[in-house]
Amino acid sequence: MTATTPGGAEPVDPSLLIWTATRDDDTNPGTVADGVFTPYAGAGGVVTVTAAGCGATGTAAVDLVLDETLSTDGGAPGDFGDGGVPGSPDAPEIVYPSGQTRFPRNVYRVLFQWKANGSRQFRLRFTGSQGALTVFTDGRDPACASLTNAGCWQADPVTWDAIAGSNAGGTVQLAIDGTAGAGATVYLGDSETLGFSRRDVLGAIFYWAANRGGIERATVSDQAPQDYLVGGSPGVTGTQVDGYTVQCAACHTVSRDGRKLAASIRAQGPTNAHGAWVMEVTANPPPLPLVTDVPAAAGDGYSAFSPDTTKLVWGPRNGGTLQLIDALTGATITPIEAGGEPVQGSAVDWSPDGGLIAFANTRGGISTVAFDPAGGGFSPVESIAGAAGPGGPGGPPGPAGAAGFPMFDPEGDEIAYSNQTDLWLVPPAGGTPVGLAAANTIVNNAVAPPKENSMPTWAPGGDLHWLAFNSSRPYGLLTPGGRNQIWVAALDFSRLPADPSYPAFWLPFQKLGDLNHRAFWALDMRTQLPDGGLIPDAGPGDAGTAVDAGGPACTPLGGGCDLVSSYCCDPELLGNYCGSVGDGGTACLALPN
Repeated sequence: MTATTPGGAEPVDPSLLIWTATRDDDTNPGTVADGVFTPYAGAGGVVTVTAAGCGATGTAAVDLVLDETLSTDGGAPGDFGDGGVPGSPDAPEIVYPSGQTRFPRNVYRVLFQWKANGSRQFRLRFTGSQGALTVFTDGRDPACASLTNAGCWQADPVTWDAIAGSNAGGTVQLAIDGTAGAGATVYLGDSETLGFSRRDVLGAIFYWAANRGGIERATVSDQAPQDYLVGGSPGVTGTQVDGYTVQCAACHTVSRDGRKLAASIRAQGPTNAHGAWVMEVTANPPPLPLVTDVPAAAGDGYSAFSPDTTKLVWGPRNGGTLQLIDALTGATITPIEAGGEPVQGSAVDWSPDGGLIAFANTRGGISTVAFDPAGGGFSPVESIAGAAGPGGPGGPPGPAGAAGFPMFDPEGDEIAYSNQTDLWLVPPAGGTPVGLAAANTIVNNAVAPPKENSMPTWAPGGDLHWLAFNSSRPYGLLTPGGRNQIWVAALDFSRLPADPSYPAFWLPFQKLGDLNHRAFWALDMRTQLPDGGLIPDAGPGDAGTAVDAGGPACTPLGGGCDLVSSYCCDPELLGNYCGSVGDGGTACLALPN
């Protein structure tokens, strides 16, 4: 190869240069060495190859377009020729996901569902600017094989990477075509738009599986949730730790850094406890109890950690005086008063900068009270969204007294809250609330009345905002609705004051039979240790002691990993990931700068 210098073109030894391959998203960029670029074969996209040496650099953009065909699950490509009949009622009809849904590029295992309308063979066409995938299937995935007039196909991590990895930060057009078999008419389905995040969506989601009285943990990439803090139920023994047997764990919260958990616990042990516990989040279940006696937080109630995790604000589940509690000891610091009056409310959250506490007030609206971290004092209460219902100043329409569960976004710019069936946004300083119409009402590619959309929580920051919430809406063709599960909607704040939300998707790691509420989304401490070392583990021999033996370490950069189950060390939260390498294996890779 040659380099251009003031003296003209001169030969350069590629082995003497520093080579890098980078992308502006989290998809594997491939590798480059000695001037030879080896693309990642699983996804298209734009890769920048850089050579540096002798104080100079040179770059080249490589535009990769993936074009792949997959025959799976009894698919018959020979049943589809060129052409077909568009616009027919006999064409397959996409039910889930809804058009315009945005997905994390790392969610994997999305189950596409459609009405078959007489077809028995199907062709799914995903078409984007950087990648096209055609899938032939009989639509008889076990999830829907027993249903009438139903077809479905589930992406696995490899096929999902071809779809979402190729088009990270962009969109694809999905169309599903159908035919009754060889020689029969091919019906071309209408297309819909789906989009994907540029970056992986980080963090662990802790949610309450109410039918089992315990707290589950999962990431968006997981295949199944982890029974993290198990409550006792018929035939099930609750989590046993520090001499206690947990009967029920509910009304929980997690610190934003993902290291502390507080919950209302019913447990049998040295004392029969019913009140708030403060626990250390651990790599392996269960969490490690730090404080099991919080006098001001007896019974059921909602709490939130201060940004430095040293304090809790707590309010009774059904309303009462808010309490400021020392999260390290459980001692009451003070009942919260402002202007000489006790602050009454419930369902609290603490702003990322520590300066505001939001809560559901006893008049049915959302209020804030300012906190001085240096002096410890509180300023007068401000109402930012009035009582829900006609005549409520600043409040959205809806049943009186329904507003609750305020949650600050990761930057503290907006507060999400619910008013019984709908999700709304309002700035912390107040203003006109904005309804999240797409997230609330677009279900199974139709507009439907809201179904108990409540208890919102935000993912750690990314290129889009992600709001998880529980909803009793139907999930495609698989469930009729009526049972709360956790859903996620992407939000684009640049669209404010118009509705910033997109239609929501169902989190694939859930068990369909569970009754799931109260998700909390925080950084995942298993993957984000400063030293990449061992993680606290409340297992036998170290629970409750000063020195923790530690659980499995995160996988260091360069170490072999599994695309779904491994956690790559990421001390600076750069988005390090498990990706394919040149020899066909997988390893933990650093996200290029």
